[in-house]
Amino acid sequence: MNRKPFNYAVLKYRPSYLLDEQVNVGILIVFPEDNPVEFLYPQHLQRLTHLFPDAELTFIRRYLTGFRNRAAQLSKKNLFVAAEKDNLITEEFLVPDATALFFTEWKSGSYSSSADLLQHFNQTYFSLYEEHAEELKHDEEYLKTQINQRLRQDED
Repeated sequence: MNRKPFNYAVLKYRPSYLLDEQVNVGILIVFPEDNPVEFLYPQHLQRLTHLFPDAELTFIRRYLTGFRNRAAQLSKKNLFVAAEKDNLITEEFLVPDATALFFTEWKSGSYSSSADLLQHFNQTYFSLYEEHAEELKHDEEYLKTQINQRLRQDED
């Protein structure tokens, strides 16, 4: 199979610059030969509140959605061609500063199928978010069942 190059940078959340604890919350992927720019992030962010109870999920979700939308705009209008990879993050997504969100340095690799690569990155980086969301759903169902059983007992 013919392999093509790609580049990616990981978006990290660091609530305290002093403590430097951080967790992956997104991935910016550039496919120079195919779909120019993709941004992946987990749909469920509750894992962050278990790690960092004061995490502002609304703030984080707003940024993640904005990054996804900007990546789609760049791809749709082929604007990536005008920007160099090295400047793409600072010019189109996020300037480096001491805030809670930051991108890592670019890494590179090769792929044969962009769909397979995106699925691999989603699974590798964000499966813990999704597994935790499934646990929460199970717990919620369990609580509903318990409450309904107790309500029936009180009626009897």
